Amino acid sequence: MKLLGAATALLSGLAACHIPEANVYNLREVRDPDGSARRIGAPMTRLEYFSRNVVLASMSSDGKMAEKEAEETDDPDAVALENLIQLADCDGEDPWIRGLQVEMMSWLAVDDDYKLARERAVIELGRLAQSLGVKAPEQLVKDAVPAGPDDIVGPLGDLVHGVRAFVEHGDAPGEDFQGACRRLSELVFDRDGARRVAAATNALLARSGHDEPAMAELLALHEQAARRAVALALGEALVDPDPLVRAAAVEASLRASGDQLFNLRLQALGDRSEIVVGAVLRGVAERGLRPPERLTPAEAEELRRAFIERCVLLARDLRSPVSAAACAALNKTAGSGFSTYRWEEWNRWWDAESAREAPAPSAGAGR
Repeated sequence: MKLLGAATALLSGLAACHIPEANVYNLREVRDPDGSARRIGAPMTRLEYFSRNVVLASMSSDGKMAEKEAEETDDPDAVALENLIQLADCDGEDPWIRGLQVEMMSWLAVDDDYKLARERAVIELGRLAQSLGVKAPEQLVKDAVPAGPDDIVGPLGDLVHGVRAFVEHGDAPGEDFQGACRRLSELVFDRDGARRVAAATNALLARSGHDEPAMAELLALHEQAARRAVALALGEALVDPDPLVRAAAVEASLRASGDQLFNLRLQALGDRSEIVVGAVLRGVAERGLRPPERLTPAEAEELRRAFIERCVLLARDLRSPVSAAACAALNKTAGSGFSTYRWEEWNRWWDAESAREAPAPSAGAGR
């Protein structure tokens, strides 16, 4: 029994090394490519995944794992959400793991049918955006013609040949490899195309080594595609039909930009949902206002006053959560010298401020 317990403990510890792959496998088992729930599949626990893929595979004659028989999944949405959370908890400093996170989050943040799964994926996109240096969400230009599969397959094939020759024979990447990196880097990708290129290059880098100097061009291509996938996923999430997802997208975009997207914040304050408006106001109450660095002091002050005026209007909102959140934002940013959650006090203060800032009448106006 002690031996069995020790073996189980060992497997549990070793399984931690394979958590990201287990999460990706499970997500694909409970989600169809379009993001809808797949009710027949074979999701596994971390320990079971490790046992089948490592222990049993090493014991089999052909090195293949013992496949698990598919069966009905009681709650595929819950399985998807749990695995998104677990994948997000994995070490994003590891470039391979970060690549898996980009692949899954940029897919399910937009395509998942379950709003809580989309929300969770969007939240993680904000962290990935910071890691990759994505400063703003993107949306595909209206007249843009994104690359299709035929544009991608050929260059990816050249990359596969180049990596295989490097790994198996130590051959330095040749002109075909370099040309494929260059052609792919020049293409216009939609979210799906960028995600697929990021995933393919991540898999190739896992074979050659992400920090291998000979693969520097491939790594640059991978990071470019990953940034594009994350930025486009955030851009699509900003117009999600569900306010929970839109609120998460606004907050993720603001955090990624260092709160520099002032216009996005003002635009979000006009959202039809109090969930989005409240989230924006709470973010300001927590972190304050940070006008874009490129503005002059006068321009920054003008933006700040425009935001404060909007908050004073929202403080009058009959929806009490919005009013309270607006007052909290004013307490943080108005510089009034007092703190209150009474909208009428903010109204009187703003009237006085506006009167004080109004230009004095000209001498001829009295006559």
